[in-house]
Amino acid sequence: MTEQPPKPTYVDSDEVSITVSFTLPATSPLPSYELEAAMLVESHGGPVWERSKKTPIAFEGDSEVIRATAEDLEPGMTYFIRLVATLPEGGREIVGDPLVIDTQAVGCAPSESKCRCIIS
Repeated sequence: MTEQPPKPTYVDSDEVSITVSFTLPATSPLPSYELEAAMLVESHGGPVWERSKKTPIAFEGDSEVIRATAEDLEPGMTYFIRLVATLPEGGREIVGDPLVIDTQAVGCAPSESKCRCIIS
């Protein structure tokens, strides 16, 4: 039995990408993983996931801590970021707990000359 994928940990973000890390669980057989980024939008029934993007995660080297980046996201939006494990036997998916994070608004990232975004 494969355990639930770990919740990702925030590493970095900008206007169009979010980078997270996670530690591989000790499972056998090792599932393949995808990083899922789903935009949070308001609906009549409350917030819902929309426009989900999945990015396959490549494992390089023997590191237990893996970094992955969700790219081509919308600036200034809220995203659920979670890991999806696909088991080799039967292709069953197991989803992990999400990390909720915003991408940066365009022009609001710190720079060498400015430390904050001012909206007037």
